[in-house]
Amino acid sequence: MHCGPHTTHVLRDTLTEVVKKLDPQKFIRVHRSTVVNIDRIKEMHPWFNGKYKIIMKTDAAVTMSRTYHEKFMQVFGTPL
Repeated sequence: MHCGPHTTHVLRDTLTEVVKKLDPQKFIRVHRSTVVNIDRIKEMHPWFNGKYKIIMKTDAAVTMSRTYHEKFMQVFGTPL
C-alpha cells in the first residue's frame, strides 16, 4: 500500500478485505490489484481496449481496467 511518495505499508489482508474497510465515497477499486483515493486523481484518459489511464496528483500513473471502469461510471456517472 502506497501512502505518499516515500511511505508504503505491508498488509496481511486481501485487497477485497481492505476495500471493505475503506470509505466508498473516498476510495474506489480501479483494477484487481489497485485501489485509489478519489481525491488524489488528477485526470483520466481513455487507453487501449476499454481501459483508462489514471494520472494521480503525484503524477503516478495507474491503469483502470474495463470492468472497473464500468463500475466507476455506475457510481460517478462521468469520468473525471
